[in-house]
Amino acid sequence: MKVYVVGSGCTWFERKNSSYILDDNMLLDMPEESYKKIIGLIDIFKLKTVFITHFHTDHFFGMHILITRIMREWKERKMKHRLKVYGPKGTLERLVMINKVVFGGDDECDPKALSEHIDFIDVQDGDEFEENGYKVKVFALDHGKVYSQGYIFEDKNGKVVAFTGDTKDCKRLHEMLDESNVAFVDMALVKPGNSHLDAKSFQKLEKEYPNCKMIAVHTSDESLEYAKKHGISATNDDDEYIF
Repeated sequence: MKVYVVGSGCTWFERKNSSYILDDNMLLDMPEESYKKIIGLIDIFKLKTVFITHFHTDHFFGMHILITRIMREWKERKMKHRLKVYGPKGTLERLVMINKVVFGGDDECDPKALSEHIDFIDVQDGDEFEENGYKVKVFALDHGKVYSQGYIFEDKNGKVVAFTGDTKDCKRLHEMLDESNVAFVDMALVKPGNSHLDAKSFQKLEKEYPNCKMIAVHTSDESLEYAKKHGISATNDDDEYIF
């Protein structure tokens, strides 16, 4: 798997919010500010799949720009495939809600129009399916009051790469790490909090799962500095990985 880090940070900081391009034809999360950067990196009309972890602005609020452009230009661009969007229950409905604020009463607010060439597929904890040559599995995690889910991708050679999205320490996070060779793991905090993993908990998990290479993502400036000082692998904007 090729992983391009569009953004590595969390809200309120200068770095872009965490999102990824996978194999040049998939996206994982679509923050509000990422659209223009992404169209400078890939042809969005060749996108095959989008995976959404949860509906916070720094993970989802760029979707209305991406989806409405593809909806408007699908025929003009002569797209021959349907874009698939996997996300938590209510992904299409949430997109419609945003579009009603942005566009008023246009086709962008009509679920049938949005779905004409795009498949919105709700997935939940434990779901397994195949997509773009990967076996994909969904894990419900613990992001406090907001439902959030992570994904693991297993290639044909058995290599497993995980993306937690936002989460604090929880049972399903442990299960993800136990199954994975590489994991991009939320480490937004230095001190313990209610909805994100903190640095010391991250280090504890590194020791508990030595067979999984953990990479800190969704970092604050403070937690990124902590990672640098303590030898924790952490992403920066525009990093690229090949697994």
